[in-house]
Amino acid sequence: MPSVQQKKVNKGGLLALAFAVAMIGVFLLKINLWIKIGIDVVLVLLFLFLRRGYIFFYRGAMAMNKGPHEKIWNNFEKALKAGVDTERKVMIGSAYIQRGDAARGVEILEKVIANPKAGDFVNTATVTCSMGYWRLGELEKAISILEDLSATGYE
Repeated sequence: MPSVQQKKVNKGGLLALAFAVAMIGVFLLKINLWIKIGIDVVLVLLFLFLRRGYIFFYRGAMAMNKGPHEKIWNNFEKALKAGVDTERKVMIGSAYIQRGDAARGVEILEKVIANPKAGDFVNTATVTCSMGYWRLGELEKAISILEDLSATGYE
């Protein structure tokens, strides 16, 4: 899996910043120290719950590099159910096509392509999806979606 390079602050970054500010704000309150610690523990647990999709994605990516391989697909499915961003969905779809079930990878990528909020990841998902169609033996469909993508000016 490629490392993700952040270009701008996204929703996840703003969420992390909000939790960090809230945790610092709790320690500035004039209440008992143990109550402050309790509130911060609850905030950390809430943050981990909200970001559990990324934890499952990370565990799946690590299992892909080291094994065991049955944990890869379990963790990726949990990540998809818990909610990850579009970039990770494309990575998961690509992993399915390259090492797992190509039909499942195509299914994931088709959902990304159909999402109007996917932005620049639609092109990457389309190219990867064509590879999935090729692996499934649907060569005509693979070629046609690449031709459609090329007609939009994407190289």
